[in-house]
Amino acid sequence: MNFIWGIFIILVIFIAWKIFLFVLRGGNFHLIPKNITNVYKTVKIKFDDEYDSDAELLFIAGMINAKMYIQADEGLIEKIYIAAESCSSLKDEVVMISDFSQVLMNEYFLQDSKMDSSKIASTIWDKRKDIDKSVERELENKKYFSENIIGKNIPSIKEYYNAFDTKVS
Repeated sequence: MNFIWGIFIILVIFIAWKIFLFVLRGGNFHLIPKNITNVYKTVKIKFDDEYDSDAELLFIAGMINAKMYIQADEGLIEKIYIAAESCSSLKDEVVMISDFSQVLMNEYFLQDSKMDSSKIASTIWDKRKDIDKSVERELENKKYFSENIIGKNIPSIKEYYNAFDTKVS
């Protein structure tokens, strides 16, 4: 019986530690850019022949990251395309991914929160340093996103991208 209590206590400590780290690093202001960067980095390194530009690379990362939000609002696909196109012109990779992450976070929080859109944008801007740190840390990290998930999704995501790219051209 003491063994079970010991395991339970260790599990509770582990969960509390994970929650503490999540809050300490900035919560969703850390997690969302981390996930976007992880997908971006994986596609860039493992699927370098699957995209033609930085805009398409950002679009792929955004689409994979935003899957749950797209189900609730398909209009988000066009917003991801526009954000990818505008952010891809930035030369600094950290700034490019951070700015892209901020746009997506704004859209996610608009769906998840009842806060005013200007308050959301202001809060995201105030957390810019946390977002930049998260992106920098993840770009240096040697872990990659699941290649299976990316590989399955790239063909359909490229179709979306090409459809928007054709409209704009």
